[in-house]
Amino acid sequence: MTWFQNLNLFKKLALLILLILSIGILCGYAAPFYVGTLIYGKLKLISIIILYVTVFWSLVNTGLLMNRYKRKLSKQSLWIFISILPFLYISFLIFTGNL
Repeated sequence: MTWFQNLNLFKKLALLILLILSIGILCGYAAPFYVGTLIYGKLKLISIIILYVTVFWSLVNTGLLMNRYKRKLSKQSLWIFISILPFLYISFLIFTGNL
């Protein structure tokens, strides 16, 4: 766990954003099992809110990462890619027509 403690705030936020996005996706996949109940609507709403909030924070965090590592972008490209993944995910969903 020491590798996680050595990460700076923006890298930790990138991992946290991915974790929250995963929870939102799981809520979206679990919602059809509750069709006809009150939980269905709430799960779908939570899933949609989490999706858009994580995409917004993904873009903000990516911008902050790129601003912080202007001179070392090639060394930090993995973290920038991890940070932009929620945006790439929703872009893929929009272009394939699944959203």
